[in-house]
Amino acid sequence: MVEIIGRIGGSLIGYSLKCEVESKSVTGRLGGVWAGGSLNLFYDRGSGTLRGRIGGTLFGKDVWVRLTDNKAEGRFGSPLVGKDLVLEWSENRERITGRCGGRVLGFDCTLESRGNGLLGRVGGGILGMDVNVSYTPGVLPLLAAVLVAMTYYYMKTVQRSYAAGGGR
Repeated sequence: MVEIIGRIGGSLIGYSLKCEVESKSVTGRLGGVWAGGSLNLFYDRGSGTLRGRIGGTLFGKDVWVRLTDNKAEGRFGSPLVGKDLVLEWSENRERITGRCGGRVLGFDCTLESRGNGLLGRVGGGILGMDVNVSYTPGVLPLLAAVLVAMTYYYMKTVQRSYAAGGGR
């Protein structure tokens, strides 16, 4: 078992990510104790598939992601109300960049792989959040980047639902 632990955003205004990666699963929590969601994903490193649900049965989001050596492609949420995800390694494997969602309503991911961690930003230079995530050896940095994007997307969706008065 290996772990991915860190923050998206600062210590006061930000989201936590803490999960365990086992031979066939990724489980844990994103967002925080009170306003977060659970991670319950099936992960097959051999075939490069990550699928399941974040946030629970009633108010959660579906996850379908395919990971290759250089790229992660997939979708968070339903086919109608969700976001496409595309993340890619740079040629020298120091940066992971990409986008979740469309050109207008999506967000950018710009992350650097340093040792056993990711540093960078999601959501853009002005409205985005800093990323500081570490992982134990054995975790694919691209998998950690997908979980960072997933945390940011899920928590922003939850915040919008609460702000609109709809709960989650």
